[in-house]
Amino acid sequence: MKKFITVLLSIFLIFSTSLSAMAQSLLISSVTKEGTNWVVKGTWSGNKPLTVEVLKQGKAWADVSSAGDIDILNYLAYFNQADNKDGSFEFKIANLSAEPEVRVYTNGEFFYHSRATLDDINASSDGMFYDSIMDYAFLNGIITDTIDPLNESEKTEFWNRLFTYKENKTGGFANFGDIVTSSREIAALIQVKHSDSAALTKSLELLTSYGIKESDSWDIYTNQGEFAKEDYLTAAQEEILIAALKGKAGEVNSAYEFIEYFNNKVVLTARHNNVTDYL
Repeated sequence: MKKFITVLLSIFLIFSTSLSAMAQSLLISSVTKEGTNWVVKGTWSGNKPLTVEVLKQGKAWADVSSAGDIDILNYLAYFNQADNKDGSFEFKIANLSAEPEVRVYTNGEFFYHSRATLDDINASSDGMFYDSIMDYAFLNGIITDTIDPLNESEKTEFWNRLFTYKENKTGGFANFGDIVTSSREIAALIQVKHSDSAALTKSLELLTSYGIKESDSWDIYTNQGEFAKEDYLTAAQEEILIAALKGKAGEVNSAYEFIEYFNNKVVLTARHNNVTDYL
């Protein structure tokens, strides 16, 4: 009974507990105009300094790459560095009339922001969507790695779902960070959807960095921790629950939305484990 009190309390906690964000080694999360400044924000890990560069109008990153240490200032409108204090960064850039072309890099990793490329991607039709992303080398590399575990039919599903995500979001993708994070969430959910029942726990672990293990529901589902001594799910109900989870993974494109469903579905199933109507 004490354990089920904990379970029931977790129902209420599920709605008030914020899920941890997926860890990104380097990410530009926003480029916005604040007063007279353009503000670049993002996250990164590690203890190496971070460098930010902003192109002058009419210049290209290929020009910067081939420039010498002295000539490089002919191509950059802004340059700065920062140490990692809290895993985030913020740079305020003044005296720019147009939204800047930005790149940040540290320890061999790069991340870019390009409004022109982003606008092309957001304006792309279904038939041109794939090329609009994959023709941009920076995004090509990240997306290729992200969908590498998927088979060919799953990759087709990935592109359809990513396009739907873009179309359903007001204004399309907010930035490249939005493309990267949504791609990783969708790819993980596709693996959950198509997982064999016996391997579903392993597939669900792809969502660890989004917080799937942070509530009692995970311990109930995996029969561990405080809930290791009793089986709260009958074999029949576990089979129905697995089908429901796989179905939900095919319906939503947000890892956080899926985890909220997972948390509540597992708790309600365990609480009413003799009443299949709750499933």
